[in-house]
Amino acid sequence: EAIQLIGGFSDPHFAIKHAPALKASLNDVGEFDGAYGPRLRPQYNALVDRLKSDADTRQAVLSIWRPADLLRESSKDYPCTLVLGFAVRRDKLNLSVVMRSNDVNWGFKNDVFQFTQLQCSIANILGIEAGVYRHTAFSMHLYERDFEWAFNLDYSARFNELSDAPAGICARSAHEMQATAMQIARGDDDFGHACQSHLWYRDSLAV
Repeated sequence: EAIQLIGGFSDPHFAIKHAPALKASLNDVGEFDGAYGPRLRPQYNALVDRLKSDADTRQAVLSIWRPADLLRESSKDYPCTLVLGFAVRRDKLNLSVVMRSNDVNWGFKNDVFQFTQLQCSIANILGIEAGVYRHTAFSMHLYERDFEWAFNLDYSARFNELSDAPAGICARSAHEMQATAMQIARGDDDFGHACQSHLWYRDSLAV
């Protein structure tokens, strides 16, 4: 999901290869109704231009949820994310994500990873560091099927105490952001070569 989010594309076959459970979300023509990549790609250049022209802008917002989603009577894939708001504060790029719905086990862990990857990529394009990541959900929930998982969690570990984390897809330009994602989608699993700093997650995660 992170690769397709940053690359601005949707490849159902690639997604299902790495996460077979996603197959249940395909529509009748084999596509995802709520795929984030195609929704965000047309907005990326404008977002970067807005932040470059005015570091104090309050208009650096990417929209994922569309009015058409509300009007669609049925779908296996309604977008869970509403908006992503970027703001430069103290020379670092902060990101605030607003979700309409978030499952603690399946959704939240994936969302934090993919959105902080995008945060790091945009920060690299701007030539600054990634700052605070904030995550807000109207409904944060846990399904009954995951109760055992939750009961067995080790709550002694904290995100900001981790010593190692994957470098991820941190591009330095809009072109590289998409090219890198496509390269990985074709089979290159070496994420680290495109990352400016392997410590990005420490600044991105505010726990």
